[in-house]
Amino acid sequence: WHWSVLSISRWTIGIHWWSVPFQVALMLGLAIASYRWIETPLRKGNWFGKRWKSLVVGGGVLVIVSGGLFALGKPLKGKFFLGSSKPLNTILPAAKPSITRENCMDHESFSIAMSNCWINRQVLSGPRIFFIGDSHNEAMTAAAEVVAGTLGNPVFMHSRRGTPFPTSEIEYHSYGTSDRKKSTEIQRELEKYLLSSIREGDFVFLSLRYPYYFGRDGFSNNEADFTYYSSINNAQISRSRFFQLWQDEVSSFASKISEMGGTLVLNTPTPEWKNYVEVVENCMKAYWFSALGQARCTVRKGEIEKEYSQINSFLLHLSRDNYNVKILDTFSVVCPDKLLCHYRDHWQEYYRDVDHLSNYASRKIAPQMLSIIRESSR
Repeated sequence: WHWSVLSISRWTIGIHWWSVPFQVALMLGLAIASYRWIETPLRKGNWFGKRWKSLVVGGGVLVIVSGGLFALGKPLKGKFFLGSSKPLNTILPAAKPSITRENCMDHESFSIAMSNCWINRQVLSGPRIFFIGDSHNEAMTAAAEVVAGTLGNPVFMHSRRGTPFPTSEIEYHSYGTSDRKKSTEIQRELEKYLLSSIREGDFVFLSLRYPYYFGRDGFSNNEADFTYYSSINNAQISRSRFFQLWQDEVSSFASKISEMGGTLVLNTPTPEWKNYVEVVENCMKAYWFSALGQARCTVRKGEIEKEYSQINSFLLHLSRDNYNVKILDTFSVVCPDKLLCHYRDHWQEYYRDVDHLSNYASRKIAPQMLSIIRESSR
């Protein structure tokens, strides 16, 4: 009985210090009751007078029940809860088969992305739309495909895991990750390509996980876990200085894009869920019997806004100072309520893990992207 109590508890109310006494008492009570009124009568009862008759009847019942379950397998398929087998990190199959993580995010050279990560590349007229950034940009694949399918414009999708854009002379390392030099070099190649090829009317959508690089206390990400240093003289600097240098770089990039007639669109940071185990156990599953567990899948909106205030303030000032810089308010899409941000929108997840948006959220963001493109193209 202990396993059934623990399993059901984890799906419903969870296991806490205050619930453990009740759960232990329930285990003991069920064990005593089943031993007294089920196990003992079955073990000591003389059901058919002779032992061999009991064995034959018992075996016959097992065969009949097993055969019945087997026969009803197909008619009842999908009507009983057997757990969720959905992978935690599913991504949308791309409209173009070559748009994969291997080609468009984890590639060994920028040329691989240039060859494989376009949609509607054959279209020669009209503005091009570039989706760039880190893995949070890769999470926007579904939105990029909606934009490409709706407008019919050429769309380019390029991401680089754990690497900000644009780059600067400052690089960083984080404990438990590989050297960032290769990724930084590829982001620089992307930047050179854009600054040499952007034309009148083009759009660049930049999506980054700002709190990871610049936040005060981002996702499991204290400043002590990172090393920021200059690629010129290897001098180490603070995270705040790293943020300032990135601001200078993105401001310069925006000015250059503006001179070429393009528009830069930056996303706002979205909430992150810091307890991975709790998210997996409670937030990635939406069952009618887990309503209490779902209560742990919310955060106060004001707390998130306070944590991201420095980042949002810079984005706001950048958009006010540059007519060609627009803000994609992803935060409001996944936090539509006044007081709370939720991991789920009823039965659909806003996230595919603890920080990347799901395909569902990405598609909900697409109309705002289309609105920015249409209004800026007038």
